[in-house]
Amino acid sequence: MRPDRRRDRREDGDGPFDAGLQIERTRLAWGRTGLAFVAAGALLLHSGQNDDAPLVAASGLLLVASGVVAYLLGRRRHLELRTAVRSGGAVTSSLSLRIVAACVTAAVLLGLAAATF
Repeated sequence: MRPDRRRDRREDGDGPFDAGLQIERTRLAWGRTGLAFVAAGALLLHSGQNDDAPLVAASGLLLVASGVVAYLLGRRRHLELRTAVRSGGAVTSSLSLRIVAACVTAAVLLGLAAATF
């Protein structure tokens, strides 16, 4: 019988410490989200500067900042989760999601304001 390659390898300290690599996938998702925000924000910032639309540029700048925040929060959250899983602690927290949601909501409202003026 073949050994299970997805078994938990916490005891030796090498490799992944959860069988499904959920924490690593979550980290990658936060990184992709941050990159998408930065890319969309850069496009809005460029468009706002070219069209002399300060609200559009401000919305783009806020999205770029939100992308950086999302990336940094994802990195911090990854380290927290890794520590919690290794120690058997709680892994639930919604602060990061709330912060990013507030930033994106502000960017959307700025974008809507820019579209109406």
